[in-house]
Amino acid sequence: MKSKNVIMLLVLIIGGILIGALIASATKNVQYLSWLYYAKSFGLDVNKPAVVDLSVLKFAFGFEVNISVAQVICLVLASLLYRKLR
Repeated sequence: MKSKNVIMLLVLIIGGILIGALIASATKNVQYLSWLYYAKSFGLDVNKPAVVDLSVLKFAFGFEVNISVAQVICLVLASLLYRKLR
């Protein structure tokens, strides 16, 4: 029972992110809805990753998250839907 709740939460979160990205890209050029496309990036820049050189091994770490207003709204809606369905 608990694993079904976790799977449902993951599906709703991933769905919220994907639907939010779709909405953001669809409203990018709409005059009154272009604010949904506004996004902020954070993390380690993937074009300039942090490099750890151990002489024998070399590791490069890069992680970047880019989230838009539409994705945040869809994530909130997905969490509200999860609480209602649970």
